[in-house]
Amino acid sequence: MIRAHRLNARQLGVLIPLALAVLLFSSFLVRGWHSADVPNLHAPGGSASSGPPSGATSTTTANLADVQLQAVGGTTTRPQPRTTGTAHLSGGVNAPDGFVPGAMVRVERALDGGDLQHLDVVAGPDGHWDLPNVPGGRFRIRAFLPPSLAQTEAQVFFLTEGEERTVDLTVERFDTAALAVGVAPDPPLIGQPVNLVVQVAVRTVGPDGVVRSTPTSGFVVTLANPGSWTLRGTGQAATSAAGQVTFELQCRTAGPNQVQLVARGPDASKPPLQETVAVPDCVDPSATTTTTSAGAPSTSASTSTTAPATTTTAR
Repeated sequence: MIRAHRLNARQLGVLIPLALAVLLFSSFLVRGWHSADVPNLHAPGGSASSGPPSGATSTTTANLADVQLQAVGGTTTRPQPRTTGTAHLSGGVNAPDGFVPGAMVRVERALDGGDLQHLDVVAGPDGHWDLPNVPGGRFRIRAFLPPSLAQTEAQVFFLTEGEERTVDLTVERFDTAALAVGVAPDPPLIGQPVNLVVQVAVRTVGPDGVVRSTPTSGFVVTLANPGSWTLRGTGQAATSAAGQVTFELQCRTAGPNQVQLVARGPDASKPPLQETVAVPDCVDPSATTTTTSAGAPSTSASTSTTAPATTTTAR
């Protein structure tokens, strides 16, 4: 026979709190810690959402497009190009009158990014130059000797590693004067005066091998033959500070024309420069061009000498 054991007040004071704690813990295990995790549990209507509870993990990706980063100090450096290799270049420098001792041979090797690597060499007493132990690549080579000799068209080629190549270079002489002409008005008109402007420029080779023309004063220019034009005034004059002289002429006939010029420099030991140059065609202002379509009769018309030339199309 089982006897009922009656609990006294002290025992009840211990068991009741313990039972309540077990009951609350069981409720948390069933429902979970967050009310948002309980299915079909929604906020009351009209209540504003306050966002996820504290401590919840957000799945929204942060937008960092407007974030400004501070600049980091420093410099950008490039690796130095190779200056040695197993290829070999050599050759000679020639001029119209023979070899050119002391000529500068400018060897340019193309690098990445469009830069050029300079590997210059000077020709020896026999005009021969030699450049061993160079790296392969794309090369451009030209020769010059200031102030009078230069090569205006460089040789361009690709050199493979370990290749031996002979490159002979030819320079031209650029220590003479050059003439250029212009007229005003252009085109010149028959029966009207026209100014013929002649410019004298001396060509020289700079230390970089580039040929430049410099207008030069002190040259005496003579209009030896005006061709089909009539000379009005003097036929000889000295160039100004701008290297120019002006002759006044007059057109006699329509069509092309050539004039003969002679330029003598201050150095009497050099022969004078003689050139025959073409000038713009002389135009007849009274001429009329008539154009007819296929099958139509040809017609012509004349205008006064003061009217400009016109083109008439018959339909």
